[in-house]
Amino acid sequence: MAATTENLPQLKSAVDGLTEMSENERSGFINLVSRYLSGEAQHIEWSKIQTPTDEIVVPYDKMAPVSEDVSETKNLLDKLVVLKLNGGLGTTMGCTGPKSVIEIRDGLTFLDLIVIQIEHLIQNKNEYCMEVTPKTLADVKGGTLISYEGKVQLLEIAQVPDEHVNEFKSIEKFKIFNTNNLWVNLKAIKKLVEADALKMEIIPNPKEVDGVKVLQLETAAGAAIRFFDNAIGVNVPRSRFLPVKATSDLLLVQSDLYTLVDGFVIRNSARTNPSNPTIELGPEFKKVANFLSRFKSIPSIVELDSLKVSGDVYFGSSVTRSGFIRNKVHNHQALD
Repeated sequence: MAATTENLPQLKSAVDGLTEMSENERSGFINLVSRYLSGEAQHIEWSKIQTPTDEIVVPYDKMAPVSEDVSETKNLLDKLVVLKLNGGLGTTMGCTGPKSVIEIRDGLTFLDLIVIQIEHLIQNKNEYCMEVTPKTLADVKGGTLISYEGKVQLLEIAQVPDEHVNEFKSIEKFKIFNTNNLWVNLKAIKKLVEADALKMEIIPNPKEVDGVKVLQLETAAGAAIRFFDNAIGVNVPRSRFLPVKATSDLLLVQSDLYTLVDGFVIRNSARTNPSNPTIELGPEFKKVANFLSRFKSIPSIVELDSLKVSGDVYFGSSVTRSGFIRNKVHNHQALD
């Protein structure tokens, strides 16, 4: 490590020549590498991990209802700046209007939930709030909130000792995971940044890029939670979390599990299982163009529990899948 540390000036000189990076990006990279080489990558002592209480991870249904006083609500909203990044989900699902007006339950829309959460944060002087949601078997790698040495903290799978990875993936012990929907007091951020106090845990992540072994150094925005006063998590309904990170997720949102009415995403009432099916698609389906070319139409999966597909598989029109399905082929095969 000493030799590598001594080479840091050479690395800095090389990075300074990368004009495609901004000055902040270059200095941030060097700072992260320097911290890592000095031994700042945090190691978790498993025996110190505790399950957070309901005071730290607040159940959604325990939050006070929104006030019926319109002027009070307006006063709260006048103090707030909200940045919502919807990504490409709306386009994929064919939404024609803001997803924030979609009704979630009990007549409440996303906007209603936002107001409820704002009220809770202001009344309790919470500087930082992370939305978490119940974990399913499809989310076992997601980061979770823990109590560690008296403070709330984010635990990522890359920080978990090898002998405890299966325990981390358990949905019995670690029941929630981070949705990456974060609420932060801007004044609190300013105070911490000016004090250079936001030093999130460094997470070393070995990878291979085009055949070259690299060490990716990561910090998670959720890891900042331990630096803020009265930081909490809010355990929100699963309906607030519908990510599209892979084509297996895309299959879910394009299927008959959901219907769209004027941009509203509505869960199919014919689905009796409250959880979504577990879907694993082989590398032949990884890219969107290849995925789309393998379906004449998206199968009906309302009664599906699990689907695993690998090989040169194509789906015909009006295909229905139910229960637990595994399709593995070595040659071209069409499923009808």
